[in-house]
Amino acid sequence: IGREKISSGPGMPTAEEKLLTELGLELLQGEKHVSVKRIVKRKQKTDGQRLAPGDKIVAVWGQMTAYMDTGEVSELLLASGEVKITVEKTFEPVLASSKASFFGLIPPNYKKIIGAVLKLRREGVVLLKTFTDGPFENCGIMEGDLVERINGRNVRYMPMSQIFEFIRKNQREKVELVVYRDVTVWG
Repeated sequence: IGREKISSGPGMPTAEEKLLTELGLELLQGEKHVSVKRIVKRKQKTDGQRLAPGDKIVAVWGQMTAYMDTGEVSELLLASGEVKITVEKTFEPVLASSKASFFGLIPPNYKKIIGAVLKLRREGVVLLKTFTDGPFENCGIMEGDLVERINGRNVRYMPMSQIFEFIRKNQREKVELVVYRDVTVWG
């Protein structure tokens, strides 16, 4: 499906300028992905999933945005009505600890350590539920987030037993968690 390019001529605003004016978003060019540089709060209308400066935009309506420039991503975001985007967010929760031993293949005590429930689904490891005041909720990780990497290691299709073992070994430690989150923005 072809998209009509937003033209900019003398006196015409660029796609990036329109994005700031209409949606309150300013983008920053990265090596691989465009990220959110700045948000003008009074303009941003989202589904409550919260965009934040530093979020990398990895897809718009399922179209991967890797190696696109800020103008191309701005044009995708300026579609009228709602626009569904997938952003990459990085968090650094400090895991709790559990004195209980891990028995069996599926240790229930990992939930206490991360304050959440994980589930391996077709799309990867998904956060099903967070617990109030748990390490994941406290740092901003939300239900529905797709866990992409832990400490730089891709876990998308890693067996849950390996993830549980990682959690067990890293009790009381700060870990880097990269998630993908779907956000809807209205123009």
